Amino acid sequence: MIEAELPAVITVIKTAFEPRYATIKSKMAANRINIPTMTSADIEIDTERIGLKGSPTKVKKTFTPRLKKAGVKIKEETASETVSKLLSMLSDAKLI
Repeated sequence: MIEAELPAVITVIKTAFEPRYATIKSKMAANRINIPTMTSADIEIDTERIGLKGSPTKVKKTFTPRLKKAGVKIKEETASETVSKLLSMLSDAKLI
């Protein structure tokens, strides 16, 4: 753990160790293992404290974000031509 006052710049280099990847043998063993399924009755949990009824938070409103349209790239011969074209597009759209 490292502490630093903000603002700070942090850089990371490759670590000295290589990650261990699963072998074929361990993957095959994982396919054969039996994973038990447990229900709330199996673990004796208070059902009044779970689900919508027991949640301390309530969702007041949900929404689907609006999809954004693709942008337009303006690339003319010179910078002044590009600015002129941008200004004309903005005025045609009644934004300026």
